[in-house]
Amino acid sequence: MDCILISSSENVSLSRLPTINCPIFYTQESKVNFDRNYTSIDLDESSKRRINYDILDRINNWGNKCIDNITYNDLLSFNGFNYWQYHRFRMYFHIRNIEYEIQILNKLKQKGYSKVHLVSDYNYNPEDFISSLKFSFQNITKSKSTNLLTKVKYIAVLGVRVIIGLLNKYDRNTKHIITDSSLKQPCLKADGKLVNDNYVLGYLFDKLDHRFTILEELMPPSNDKTFKIKKELILKTAKDRNVCFSDIILFRGITSKNVRTNFKRIKLKIKSKLNTIRDNQQDPYDNLILNTLGKFDKSNSLYLLRYLSYIKYFKSKKIKSVTATDENGPISRTILDAAKYVGITTIGIQHGAIHRLHPNYYYSKAEAKYTPDYTFLWGKKWSTLLSDIGSYTDQSMIITGQIRTDIIPSLIETNDNNAPFTVVFASQPQRDPKLREQTAIDIFKAVANIGDVHLKVKLHPNEQNDVLFYSRIAESVSLTNYEILVNTELYLTLSSADIVITSFSTVGTEAIYFHKPLIIYDPLLQDIQEYYKEGVAFQAVSSEDIQNYMINIRNGKQKINKKLYNRFIENNAFKIDGKVADRCLGFYNSIAQ
Repeated sequence: MDCILISSSENVSLSRLPTINCPIFYTQESKVNFDRNYTSIDLDESSKRRINYDILDRINNWGNKCIDNITYNDLLSFNGFNYWQYHRFRMYFHIRNIEYEIQILNKLKQKGYSKVHLVSDYNYNPEDFISSLKFSFQNITKSKSTNLLTKVKYIAVLGVRVIIGLLNKYDRNTKHIITDSSLKQPCLKADGKLVNDNYVLGYLFDKLDHRFTILEELMPPSNDKTFKIKKELILKTAKDRNVCFSDIILFRGITSKNVRTNFKRIKLKIKSKLNTIRDNQQDPYDNLILNTLGKFDKSNSLYLLRYLSYIKYFKSKKIKSVTATDENGPISRTILDAAKYVGITTIGIQHGAIHRLHPNYYYSKAEAKYTPDYTFLWGKKWSTLLSDIGSYTDQSMIITGQIRTDIIPSLIETNDNNAPFTVVFASQPQRDPKLREQTAIDIFKAVANIGDVHLKVKLHPNEQNDVLFYSRIAESVSLTNYEILVNTELYLTLSSADIVITSFSTVGTEAIYFHKPLIIYDPLLQDIQEYYKEGVAFQAVSSEDIQNYMINIRNGKQKINKKLYNRFIENNAFKIDGKVADRCLGFYNSIAQ
């Protein structure tokens, strides 16, 4: 008995399906645009939760597997460049999504189907994982083309930045470099003015002196976004800051014969070592990982080229430290790894909440060498977690507090007592598109049902082009009393909120700083940030839950626990005293002696 399974986030038309008369199933993440009878099929939430942790364990353990007592990590390390560490995060989500699909295929097998005509985003052989089930396979290649005008504008800005870099002289007084790859957002300054700045590090940048250089990155535009030319892309964010565009470093690397020679040599070694690992594989998941790594080759070429370019740069400078946020992500890692290779102290700065499903913070004791020398953390909770899951040492973790909170003591709330009851929803670009959509549907529906509530949708910085996505959902549930906030100051928004709703965003933590009632939408009951466990959030699994919480909070039947809120702040943010940036500067002074 045959069936068709559509498991693709791309639009799939009827003409692309096998011309056979059989049942059609589709996963919740799929897009279909034809009016033929088809049936939804998906995994229950407990199955997804189990898969999440199983695949995380598999990815975390992969680098520690051995061939002749040599770990994959060591096999894939070349002059300080560890190939595997650059792909762990991306690999986790890729393999996890394939495992979702495999388990759905198992469900079809249990239903009695003997052959499945599979339409999928992922290119793999299902027969490697499921026996006695036949397949025909159609891979839907995702569109990766970037708008031509976007490319032209990006290259033009890149060229201008390189020319500026060639003309500018390096400040020889620089002892510390801090990278900045942020999307600039409105930040409230101490004088009450709103300035587009680095949302995480802006208040630290305001206090830097001549010893510091801010290394500004121009990140490539995403495939689904247009690139806008803004003056801050070629001008300093603030006149009194010592800023260097990173593009000149990569340009000088590309034009260096020595860098190009090492690049080619290491690329060949990577290919050889991957073949060695492949020759010793029998596990289908390990082969899937290896095949996927082959598809990441273009990204890896960029990482390697950046790494070698920064080694060249750092060798010519007398730098004491290099600091980055998203320190274990591949882009920042290229810089920190290069600095560490030439003997420069490396520092990471916590930029968001860390949780037990975050692949970038899991390290065995043998892998601890791949983390920065030091990491600035918000509070004791995070150091305890990193010690547990990431083999971070007490000496490497510096508790400073959260730089962003330095504005809170001087923030004057301007709440209007006559303003409508306001709910702030902090959205997120979640990896599970169906869960992301369902989150918005359930929250919007709850607000629409109550009626006299004003909803502010605070978009994540990476969702700035997703206004239409949320507008359509609002229209589908007849929600009219709402506004979508794109470029607004988060803390001003939080200060005027009566309730804050999110899934597992860091905004939930920041809402607690303001003693705002927090509702987390958590249908998987994962409590990823442990807000519910710590007694500082109401946990909702449905639209009805959200609606009931909002009504009860508004009527005073449910209130925040101030004692638990204060304990949470102490554990999560150390102190909200306006002196976090000063504590960071104190550490830099200590290592510059």
